[in-house]
Amino acid sequence: MATKKISELTAVTTPLDGTEELPVVQSATTKKVTVAQLVAELQSETSIDELTDVVITTPTTGEVLTYDGTQWENAPLPSAPTYSLDSLTDVVITTPATTEVLQYNGTNWVNTARIDTVAELTDVDFTVAPTADDVLTYNGTEWVAAAIPAVDPQITVSATAPSSPVVNQLWLDIS
Repeated sequence: MATKKISELTAVTTPLDGTEELPVVQSATTKKVTVAQLVAELQSETSIDELTDVVITTPTTGEVLTYDGTQWENAPLPSAPTYSLDSLTDVVITTPATTEVLQYNGTNWVNTARIDTVAELTDVDFTVAPTADDVLTYNGTEWVAAAIPAVDPQITVSATAPSSPVVNQLWLDIS
């Protein structure tokens, strides 16, 4: 057989059927392999413990791989730390009861009764009980129940703006 460069060889006809043979060098010896054998080897699955940075020693169900700074090793799944609300340094729980909530008092989170109604709010005064169709109105210091104020609009038609306008006054400029 005459010596030829690979670049001088005739191109192969495709598709290949897998029986074609190729030379390979294995342990310093030239051997033959079929295309089908080569494809099967290249497609074969690699086991995780065949990887160079993984060391698996007697794996058991439920283990995970953990990194030790150099390699991955099998180990039991670390258990999550357990915490309780009382173990937090800024939480103070005293005699907890059903439906209580945590409220920040400026220093700590403390358990306190949940507010369920408007009447429980500290800035609402219900010394006069609300009646149907009342609204909460702010009187300058607190919210109180009151009837919806009647609106008595005043309409002023003038070329000059009112000197002392009042609530519900409408001015139409005719200038």
